[in-house]
Amino acid sequence: MFLRMGKFFLDREKILDTVLVVGACQADIWSLTKVLNLAQREREVMEEVGIKIKNIRLGPYTNDIFSKDNKHYITLFVMSDYDSGDVRNMEPEKLEEWRWVDWDDLPKPLFVPIQNFIQDGHDPFGFSKIERKN
Repeated sequence: MFLRMGKFFLDREKILDTVLVVGACQADIWSLTKVLNLAQREREVMEEVGIKIKNIRLGPYTNDIFSKDNKHYITLFVMSDYDSGDVRNMEPEKLEEWRWVDWDDLPKPLFVPIQNFIQDGHDPFGFSKIERKN
């Protein structure tokens, strides 16, 4: 079993998402990037995406089994709110793009932890101070 963390950046009804193209166990799948050190998250996000974030907090976890690869992960999600800056792909050799997407209209196919996050009934806006619109 491996432990990893994924992140959402929230800004009203949108989340910041990525497509991984290098080093993922499922290449070319819409995913969230890994958070390796919660204490350094603000600096890492600025270096990777070019934006400032605030209100960093732990979110839910998912139990993720990749049968094909014979791997089992527990993914801990980290929530944060967008503060300022323009989204830029600072690491084009690692991923194809960063972009804002609507939570209710996520691109497909989704990475297993995101599928499980949704199937388990989690909503990133439930972990934000932002009220979700009906």
